[in-house]
Amino acid sequence: MGQILLTGLCFLCLVSATSYALAEGQGAMQNGMSVQIGYDGASLSYKETDPINSSVLDKDTGWQNGINAEARYDGSIIGIPFFMRGYYDFIGSGSAKYSGSLQNGTPITMSTKEAISKTEFDLGLKVWNDRNGTLSFYGGIGYRWWDRGQDALPDYKEKYRWAFGTAGANVSWRITDKFIAALDGALLIPISPTMKTNVAGLLDNATFHMKSRIGFRAQLPLSYDFYTIKRFKMYAYVTPYYERWNIGQSPQILLTSGGQPVAYAIEPKSHTDLFGSLLGVGVHF
Repeated sequence: MGQILLTGLCFLCLVSATSYALAEGQGAMQNGMSVQIGYDGASLSYKETDPINSSVLDKDTGWQNGINAEARYDGSIIGIPFFMRGYYDFIGSGSAKYSGSLQNGTPITMSTKEAISKTEFDLGLKVWNDRNGTLSFYGGIGYRWWDRGQDALPDYKEKYRWAFGTAGANVSWRITDKFIAALDGALLIPISPTMKTNVAGLLDNATFHMKSRIGFRAQLPLSYDFYTIKRFKMYAYVTPYYERWNIGQSPQILLTSGGQPVAYAIEPKSHTDLFGSLLGVGVHF
């Protein structure tokens, strides 16, 4: 067990330095069902970069508001403790700031819309699980939607979509009978990322197939049981987090209007940074 724990903690150090996760630190010998819902607030920073000199071509920045919800089950099969969970999150705003240029290269700064949502399903095994703490490793799959901009020229909508895989680890400590703290990290692996647009109706629908590049997320989940009766508990949680998505440049495609060729274009490589916090309440039974 000591060797397993040491190996697990070394892996966690590597992952938490470059990764993220969704777990609410529900371990520490906890079994049963948990359901929670709350607020998600995050600062968005999205940048597209030049493929030649890596200079910033355009960027979106601004505070995003939304909701998060999670259902989780902790149990065991043939004496092996595990957990499984499903997660949904949405953030957005109508007042993000776009800084970039028009198609002809004229610099422009304007207000734009953002709408980002994702779902995720994970299965994890607890390699160490006692009254004081838990070390878990997990894998999962999810899907991410992002509608960037709005069809009101000079702004226009771009629809980013991709499935993704996760590979992560979580370590949690029961500080007191009511308070649990955790560290959670996972790699984010986009699967077949695409971007679709018609430039507010000026062009025929175009689809860019971008390259997948590994991203990561890191969280510090904290939860406190404020009401307990037998096996039923109500808790409050707060989870500061950082999330990083990396997308590679697409191949060149031909843009058309009414079926007639207009120009060739690419979707440049980009990255999205989200610094935020989840906070809300949940029940465990």
